Amino acid sequence: MCAEVARCVAIISVPLFADMKGGYGAAPEDVAETVLQAIRVGAVGANIEDSMAANNSPVFGEKVTIERIRAGRRAADDAGISFVLNARTDVYLYHSGPATAAMFDMAVTRSNVYYAACARCVFVPGVTDAE
Repeated sequence: MCAEVARCVAIISVPLFADMKGGYGAAPEDVAETVLQAIRVGAVGANIEDSMAANNSPVFGEKVTIERIRAGRRAADDAGISFVLNARTDVYLYHSGPATAAMFDMAVTRSNVYYAACARCVFVPGVTDAE
């Protein structure tokens, strides 16, 4: 992924925000390394999901996701750049059936917790019910 990010950075004249999936590993250290690699190739921001979508797995627990976001934030801060960390919650993506009030509450809670953990944006994909 970083090779593709580097290729894009080389051909555009605007800052690049990279979709770094679930951070390419479950551990906070994996997210930190993913953020550092994205920075090294020129990205100024990254999306980090609270699941390992490649494995079609459910969302990580809230505590480990907070640790993952904080690790990514520390890595960016230590690199000395103003890096936008976007936390994506996949609550709606890994649930079959109609949306429920509990899913909504979980997505809102996770979004607020991730923001408090130093994500600067949050993203909740998969919502299909406007209500």
